[in-house]
Amino acid sequence: MFDFVRKHTKIMQFLLFLLIVPSFVLFGLEGYKSAGEQGAAVAKVDGKEIRQAEWDAAHKNEVDRLRASMPSLDAKLLDSPEAKYATLERLVRDRVLAAAADKAHLVTSDVRLARDLQENQSIAALRRADGTLDMDRYRQLVGSQGMTPEMFEARVRSDLSTRQVVQGVTGTGFAPAAQADVALSAYFERREVQVARFNTSDFAGKVAPTDAELETYYKNNPALFQAPEQADIEYVVLDLDAVKKNLTVNDAELKAYYDQNATRLGAQE
Repeated sequence: MFDFVRKHTKIMQFLLFLLIVPSFVLFGLEGYKSAGEQGAAVAKVDGKEIRQAEWDAAHKNEVDRLRASMPSLDAKLLDSPEAKYATLERLVRDRVLAAAADKAHLVTSDVRLARDLQENQSIAALRRADGTLDMDRYRQLVGSQGMTPEMFEARVRSDLSTRQVVQGVTGTGFAPAAQADVALSAYFERREVQVARFNTSDFAGKVAPTDAELETYYKNNPALFQAPEQADIEYVVLDLDAVKKNLTVNDAELKAYYDQNATRLGAQE
């Protein structure tokens, strides 16, 4: 058999080409295209990746929900890197809770799901006078969130399952009696407070210190009688250029000044 392969190498290459290339075209390119459209992986939880496209879609849904509830909200706050990262954190948290619920085999029964849907105020408003649910309006309600009724109920079922994970932690917490007593006592106990005011003016006339006592107090508390050093300074600026601007001298004054100072201004030949 190996001799046949060695002697007919080109034939085997052609057969391998026929087997590999079509499968790559049918499956490999499609998978590559799908991964490219979803973008790079931004997080991984329990071996499952969260891709950029899923992150963007989740943030868009969050922005639409906030704008619907608060129309006056500044759009720049929702498009900030901090807001986008908060959406990613919620995605990771939901994936972690879902993975924990799956590993703990926590499921939601149809009865529990039906009871939660009945208690939903948005769905309760869609009921007719006879108590039946208006399915057309129900489809419109979940359709506004980009889901079908089946998708909405699956999400509610998943939320109820993951809620059991959180309740398993918070529901088993307890407070010691000593800690509870401190909290309750601070809330229920009462205190009576009396205030006595002592004005210096009421006692100033009754005090008669001697000179020795005053001197002793002064020496023991010198900082109370000290003030920061201060200095008052006055100065005059003689600016020759400023004086020249306001000085006007005529020829007669110049000649008289020269005659009076001829000895000082003259030079020996």
